[in-house]
Amino acid sequence: MTVGRVVPVLNIIKDRSTNMYRVLITDDEKIEREGIKFLLAQEEGEYEIHEAANGRH
Repeated sequence: MTVGRVVPVLNIIKDRSTNMYRVLITDDEKIEREGIKFLLAQEEGEYEIHEAANGRH
């Protein structure tokens, strides 16, 4: 049995034709997803960001 916090899942793919990063953020806590989006906004480059609250949808 695992007890504790599960870390968010990030899938990042770089599209070489557009030089854009496609990011999928998966975490059930909205504040965690918002924090990751905030951090990505501080980075250089272009990001296409998608979110999922869980792995079921």
